[in-house]
Amino acid sequence: MNKKFTIFLLSIILPVLLGSAKGANVDTNLLRTLKQLNHSKFENNPKVGKDPFFPESDRRDPQPKEVPTIVNTSATPHPKRVEVVNLVLKGIVNGKAGTRLALINNQTFTAGESKYIRTSGGTAKVTCIAILERSVSVEVDGMAGKRELKLKEGL
Repeated sequence: MNKKFTIFLLSIILPVLLGSAKGANVDTNLLRTLKQLNHSKFENNPKVGKDPFFPESDRRDPQPKEVPTIVNTSATPHPKRVEVVNLVLKGIVNGKAGTRLALINNQTFTAGESKYIRTSGGTAKVTCIAILERSVSVEVDGMAGKRELKLKEGL
């Protein structure tokens, strides 16, 4: 702390402490002022103010916002549209007990395993059907048919 500020504080607080220890009359206005400086007051009124940690939050709103409901008026559901998913087979490795592992878009797969993969077209669920010596057969949810991913030459 600043030396001048420390001396100022000691010049105010020490006489108060010493005066109260001796039983002498202490300036009550000074004590009130010190108590007011150390007193914090918080109001929890949802109508006033906002959440200091989440100012954009609406959890303190007295009336919750109405959530719109979506009604499907058609008899048949719309088919899922999935954009073209860019999948890259980066490697095939022999694992324990003769199982093969395939590395697709930095995710490790075994035959029959499904995972969600982030791609340029969004997140897609990919199921690895079979792992061959130089290629992998996969299915992508929302896309018809199987896809075969081949290793690049030289890998």
